[in-house]
Amino acid sequence: MSTEQVADATTDEQLRAGVVGVGSMGENHARVYAELPRVDLVGITDHDDDVADRVAAAYDTEAVSLETILERCDVVTVAVPTHAHYETVSTCLEAGVHVLVEKPIAETVQQGRELAEQAHDAGLVLQVGHIERFNPAVQTVAELIDDLDVISVAAERLGPPVDRVAPGNVIYDLMVHDVDVVGAILDKRPHSVAAMGTDDGQYATATIEYDDVVATVTASRVTQKKVRRLTVTARECLVEVRLPRAVGADPPRFLSRIPRGRRPVPISPRERRRTPSRRHRRAAPQRTRVVRRGSQSLLRPRGNG
Repeated sequence: MSTEQVADATTDEQLRAGVVGVGSMGENHARVYAELPRVDLVGITDHDDDVADRVAAAYDTEAVSLETILERCDVVTVAVPTHAHYETVSTCLEAGVHVLVEKPIAETVQQGRELAEQAHDAGLVLQVGHIERFNPAVQTVAELIDDLDVISVAAERLGPPVDRVAPGNVIYDLMVHDVDVVGAILDKRPHSVAAMGTDDGQYATATIEYDDVVATVTASRVTQKKVRRLTVTARECLVEVRLPRAVGADPPRFLSRIPRGRRPVPISPRERRRTPSRRHRRAAPQRTRVVRRGSQSLLRPRGNG
C-alpha cells in the first residue's frame, strides 16, 4: 500500500503493521497491534530467533526477516536498542513505510533531525513513542494550566531496579518521558538545562528553564518505591497528578487540585476525562488514525535555533 493509498484508506480497511525488535517493549507493541480491531499484525522480526518465534506464536503472526516486514507492512514499530535506531528507522523510511520508533529517537540530536527530515521529504509519518502525551491525566493538566499562572513543574519517575536488561542510564529510558511531557504541557522550548546523576547513571535529576517557568525532572531505578508524579505550582493553586500503579486504581485520587489556602480537591470526572490505565491502547489507535489521514511526519525538521 502506497502513502497515497494509506491517505485514502477508509475506516474499514485493515492497516498492516509489523514490529522490528520484540524485546520487553517491542512485545508490548506486538500485543497492542494484535488487539486493535482495524490492524493486522503481519509479522515481527528480532535478532534472537528464539525470542522472535515465541512472540510470533503468542500473537498469531510470523517471525520473518526485516526485508519481508518492509515488503508487507504499511507501518512498523522500531523497538531495537537505541544505538540501532538511526540505521533501522532510515531503512524503514527508505522502503516507504511509516514508523513508530521507541524513545529516544536516536543517539544524537543530529541523527534525530536527519530522520525527521527524511520522513518529511518522503511524506511519511515518523512518531516517537512518548506515550505519556496520550495519558488522559497529562492531557487534562495541559488543559487546566491554560488558565493558570504557572510558576514551576516537577516530574518524578522513580522505581526499584528492573528485571529486564535496561539501557545504560535513566535519562534515555525514563526521564525522556517527562522532559517531553513538560515541554508539551507548557508548549515551550527550554532556555537552559542543568543536570546531575549518580549511581552509575541510575539516578538523575535535571532543572530546566522555560521563560519564567522552572521545571525539575527526576528519574531513578534505585528508589525502593514506585513513584509516578507530576506537580504544577501556580499562583492560583497546586495541581498534582499521581498516576495509578495498577489497573483499577481509584480514579479520583490520581488527579487533584489544591486552591490557595484550602484542602486538596479531586478533579471532577468531567475535567479529568478518564483514567490513564489504558494509555497504550489510547495512543496506538490515535497513531493509526494519523496514518489513515495521510499526515506527514509528526516530527518536523528544525534549524539549530
